[in-house]
Order: sequence, then C-alpha cells, then structure tokens
Amino acid sequence: MTPAAPDPAKKQAAQAALAQLRANFLANLPETWQELRLAVAASSGAVDDLDWRRLALQHAHRLRGTAGALELYELTETAAGVEDTLELIYAASQERRPALWAELERLLDEGSSAIAADRFGRPPGAS
Repeated sequence: MTPAAPDPAKKQAAQAALAQLRANFLANLPETWQELRLAVAASSGAVDDLDWRRLALQHAHRLRGTAGALELYELTETAAGVEDTLELIYAASQERRPALWAELERLLDEGSSAIAADRFGRPPGAS
C-alpha cells in the first residue's frame, strides 16, 4: 500500500504557521540577543559561579535550538558558536580564557550586526 499524498492545503497551512512563528521570533530577536549578551556579561564577572554559567548557556542553547527549528541557519550557526565558546571558556585554564572571551565578544558583535542589518531574517541564499 502506498502512502497517501500530502494534502496541499495542510502543507500550505503548516508553511504559513511556520512563517508566522518565524516572524514573531524575529520581531523579538533584538531583545532576545540583548538578554543573551547580558547573561554572558554577568557570567564573565563570575566565571566560577555555576548559576551565571548555567544562565548564559541556557540562553545560548535556547536561541540555537529555536533558530534551528525555524530554519534560520545563519543565526543557528552564530548561536552555536556562542554556546560552544562559552563551554570552552568554562572548561579552560585561566591562561586561555582571555583569548576565548575575545572570540566570544567577536561572535556577539557579529550577531548584533547581523540583527541590525536584518540578515538573520532573510531566506537562505538571499543576500
């Protein structure tokens, strides 16, 4: 028995719902990114405080996952870089941390610039 062909109306409705979710997410992205930056800043002053570390990682991980689910791949990559770099910082020796913090700041600035230019909201392949 062959599977039934997808219902075009259902497919169109699902695509419209995804587009609305993406639009809502992108409308709040500047605030969400700022919350991530604040969590990272708080954790930088208390790198050995597990609560601040957890908060910064949760923000980065949530942003990474949501962006991935909404097919915002450039944002997913940037958030992944933030999350992965935070993990490296927290595991690194004191000597390695300054270079990693500089890389993290570069990623955060890159994300802020992309948000300001609305690059994360563009469909894949658009420039």
